Amino acid sequence: MKKIILSAIFALSVVAFTPTSSNAQSKSNNAISSRPKQPTNALAAWAEGYEYGMSHGWGQADSLYWAHVQMQIWINHNS
Repeated sequence: MKKIILSAIFALSVVAFTPTSSNAQSKSNNAISSRPKQPTNALAAWAEGYEYGMSHGWGQADSLYWAHVQMQIWINHNS
């Protein structure tokens, strides 16, 4: 009788404390999608740098400078 009760308690605790597969899958998908995407080439790095500057209210000259810096960083990192 004790074995049956202990087995039942163990089975219920396993069910209660393990996440369902859909919850675990959605958590891993959220973790993957929250990573910043890296540009695939120097022009993409430039475009992302320019877009960043313009979307944060910088002037065009500052955004162009930041885009150039991001492009140079990408080239130095990937050559």
